[in-house]
Amino acid sequence: KQTKLTLPIRIIQFISLRHPLLFYGLPGLALLAVSGYFAYNALDYFSSYRYVTVLLTNRLFIAVGTAIIGIVLLATGSMLYSIAAMLKGRIKIES
Repeated sequence: KQTKLTLPIRIIQFISLRHPLLFYGLPGLALLAVSGYFAYNALDYFSSYRYVTVLLTNRLFIAVGTAIIGIVLLATGSMLYSIAAMLKGRIKIES
């Protein structure tokens, strides 16, 4: 059965498999930059006030969470790129 979301889902699948470094890598780098910002902000806050608050722990949770998601996206993009390159014959496996 065709739904209204079938075309957008197919387009997203096509782009993610055709250009995995752009589709997964750029958001991964952006999330790592956001993570760095929140980590710097949290460390700056802690060095100024010298005690742990809810605001500090929230910033650290955001920093760690976005870093994990960013790393997973970068790893996914690089693995999909490598698999696609092997299937297209750009990378030779020597045994």
